[in-house]
Amino acid sequence: MLAREEVNKGRQLEFDVAKALAIFFMVIIHVGDNMSKLDHSGMPYYHWFLEFIGGPMAAPMFMFAMGVGMVYTRHDSSGDFARRGVKLIILGYVLNFFRETFLMIGSNVLSIETDYKKALIDTIGTIDILQFAGMAFLFVALMKKLHMKNWMMLCTAVLLQAIGTLFIGLFDSAPKAVQYVLGLLFFTNKYIAFPTTLWLVYPVLGICFASILRRVTDKQAFYKMILLISTIGLVAISIGTTTVGYSVGGYFTGEGSSYYQQNLFSTLWIACIIGVSISAYYYISTQLKGRIEGIVKYLSSNLNTIYIIQWLVITYTIAIKEIIGLGSLPVQMIIPVGILTGLCSIGIAWLWNQFIARRVSSGQ
Repeated sequence: MLAREEVNKGRQLEFDVAKALAIFFMVIIHVGDNMSKLDHSGMPYYHWFLEFIGGPMAAPMFMFAMGVGMVYTRHDSSGDFARRGVKLIILGYVLNFFRETFLMIGSNVLSIETDYKKALIDTIGTIDILQFAGMAFLFVALMKKLHMKNWMMLCTAVLLQAIGTLFIGLFDSAPKAVQYVLGLLFFTNKYIAFPTTLWLVYPVLGICFASILRRVTDKQAFYKMILLISTIGLVAISIGTTTVGYSVGGYFTGEGSSYYQQNLFSTLWIACIIGVSISAYYYISTQLKGRIEGIVKYLSSNLNTIYIIQWLVITYTIAIKEIIGLGSLPVQMIIPVGILTGLCSIGIAWLWNQFIARRVSSGQ
C-alpha cells in the first residue's frame, strides 16, 4: 500500500475532523477545571470521561496533528519553522497576560476580593500549549537544520523525554522566575502543563506518521492496519499496567500532575488512543460532504484563534462570576456550558476574521 514516491499530498480531512472535535473536548475540560469543582469522589466515571476527552483526545491529538501539518505545509524550511515557533511562544505569553495577569492586576488595583488565589508570577509564567507549540517548532527547526532523518528525530524525542523525567522535582526549591524559564523544557511546578522534553514526542510521531501517509496508495487499508495495531497495543498496555497495580487512569486524569509528567508508558498508551481515534476520524471524514465538510475545515484552519478566544471567554466569565458572587458551575452543566462556550468562541472567531478581512480589503 506504499508507493516509492509521494502520492498522497492533498489535504487530509481526517485531521481536520480530529482538530474540530478536539476543540470542543478542550473547551469542555477547561470549563470543568476552571468554572466547576470536579473531583473523583462524587462522580468518578463522569470525571474520568471528562479527563479522557480533555486529555488524550485533545492536547496530544493537537500535537500529533501539528506534526502532521509540519510535513504537509508548504512553508517547511527550518527558518519558517523557527519564525513560527518564536511567534507562538510570544503569543502564549500575551494570552497569559490577558487571560489572568491583567485580571489579577485589575482586582488588586480596585481592591476586589476574589477566591482566585494564584500568584501574579504564576499567571504570566504558566506554560501552556502555545508555548509548547512554539518550542516544538524551534526544536524541529533545529533538527531539520541538522538534516536529521525521521527515525533520528523520534529517537531524539524519546531520549529527551527520558532526560525530562529525571529532572522532575529537581527545581522545586528554585526561585519561581527560574522555574518558569526552565519550565519551557522541564516540569518544574504544577503550572507547567506541557514541558518540551516530556511532550515533543507527540509532534515528532505526527511527522513520522505523515511521512508514511504521503506515500499511502490505499488509505482505507492503511487505517484498518493502524486501527488493528493501535487496538492491540492499547489492550496490551492497559492489561500490563493493571497487572502491576497501576491505574490506567493515571495516564490521563492528571492526579498529582501525572498526566503532565509524561513518560514512556503513558506516551505509548496515549499514542494507541491517537491511533484508534484517527482511524475512526478517517471513516467519519469519508462521510462528510458539502457544508459540513466546509465547517470542519474552517474550524481546523482557525484553531489558534478559537483556542485564544475560548480562554478569554472562560476567564472573563469567571471574573464576572466572582464580582457578582455566583458559585461554582454544577458538574452536570460542564458539558452543556462547554459546548456553548465552544460555539460562542467559534462565533467570535468568525466575527474577528471578518473584521480583519475588511480591514485588509480596505487597505488599512
